[in-house]
Amino acid sequence: MHIEVRPGIEPEVICEHYGIELKDFINLLQGNRRIESSKTAIEIINEFKIKIEKDLENGRKTDDTLYYYIHFFERFKKFLNKIDPNFSLLDLNENIMDDFYKETIVKKGNISLGTKNTYQAIVNALIKFAYTKKYISEDIRNRFEMYKETKLPRYIPTEVIQALLNKSLETSSPFFNYTVLYFLLGTGCRISELVNVRIGDFMVDDNVIFIRKGKGNKERYIPMYPEVKKVVIDFLSRTGIKKINYSDERHLFSKRIYDNRKPVLVRSIQKMLENLQKTLGIENEYSPHAFRHSFSVQSLKQGMSINILQQVLGHEHIETTSIYTKLHPHDLKDEVMGKYPFPFEKLLRHMIGVED
Repeated sequence: MHIEVRPGIEPEVICEHYGIELKDFINLLQGNRRIESSKTAIEIINEFKIKIEKDLENGRKTDDTLYYYIHFFERFKKFLNKIDPNFSLLDLNENIMDDFYKETIVKKGNISLGTKNTYQAIVNALIKFAYTKKYISEDIRNRFEMYKETKLPRYIPTEVIQALLNKSLETSSPFFNYTVLYFLLGTGCRISELVNVRIGDFMVDDNVIFIRKGKGNKERYIPMYPEVKKVVIDFLSRTGIKKINYSDERHLFSKRIYDNRKPVLVRSIQKMLENLQKTLGIENEYSPHAFRHSFSVQSLKQGMSINILQQVLGHEHIETTSIYTKLHPHDLKDEVMGKYPFPFEKLLRHMIGVED
């Protein structure tokens, strides 16, 4: 004889207690292993963006990170909306990601493994957020492969650096733009660190610059090279700062000098560099971070030890700094041609035992 057993707790109470949707609970009772979310992938993305913005306010994310995330998600949302406005995050897989790359990214050129890894890391952060919030019933990050890639730092040729500096003096804010590029080139700072430098951090008597908490939440002092010192002092003088006070908390780099020197935005610097490259016909090949790579490579070429460079750059691990010891093909060719004062054919003959 069938006996109907009725629970003493209403389903709504169970759902409220465990933070799940009623329809998901009913699906589970009916034997459906997959629990659908009440939020679409696009809705989850919108909520995740709000979290990232709050992380920025609390200092856990940088301006450039926020910009990169938002730029990616705007394209990703358009793609998902085209597939299905109600697309579920649980349906996301590598095939769909590949379709996204082909339709949205590859039109502009081939996508590198490094770029794929970056985009996948953003999507994985979204998945983790959705799973933690119980918007999805399964952590699907294991569906996606991260590619191993040895990526050489993309630094800027000397002639291009000179062209960018010269062209910056022809812009509407010549001294500001020139000084920003010179500072990036002569310090190796990250752009997120540059926008946070205060006037008092530029310690001219000690010839050092105090770099506030940046990536890794670490502070450090870096050397102030004479040319950087000269360029920055000239810029400050032009903006009304004749003498540097170490207690001056106003930002060093500001276009709004009459509004308490509010800091320049990371995006403003990125846009400035994009416009300069467009003027030179380079088509945005180099980011502000490429100046950091250029500083690092040139420092090693001029004899700076890798341990000292590690401290200047603020790297936690020496392995991160060691990437700069690897040369691009054209630099490798120059090194080889410069080290061998005799023809390569002569070297080969000697190695195989054939005399002239």
